Amino acid sequence: MPHRPRLWLPLPLLVVFLGLPALIELLLIAGDLGWLPLRGVRSLAYQNGAFWAGLLDNWRPNYAAQPWLMFLTYSFLHAGFGHLAGNMVALVVLMRMSLHLMDLVSLLVVNLTLMDYMYLIQMEPSWVL
Repeated sequence: MPHRPRLWLPLPLLVVFLGLPALIELLLIAGDLGWLPLRGVRSLAYQNGAFWAGLLDNWRPNYAAQPWLMFLTYSFLHAGFGHLAGNMVALVVLMRMSLHLMDLVSLLVVNLTLMDYMYLIQMEPSWVL
């Protein structure tokens, strides 16, 4: 049986953690530059999809599910191409190292949990204690 070349990361990881954020950022950049009729979409995306620590306290959300959905949606938003590229390189390196230690499902759970934990430390260190 011929040996099939192996991707450097499993396809589900590539799509979820690299492809989807890249597509979202490319659409936002195209809107910023006027290439697509999406002017102002970046600020709308940030208002509704970014992580806002105040929503965990007493801020009024823009929609009912925002305080919960922001834990998922913020990871797909970036401040530009440089931010996206830096995150992608870090994710690829860390995922490749981690796949040697655990299976794909465990890696996804750990990755999503750590992303949220690291963001909370950055936003409000007192919540970690």
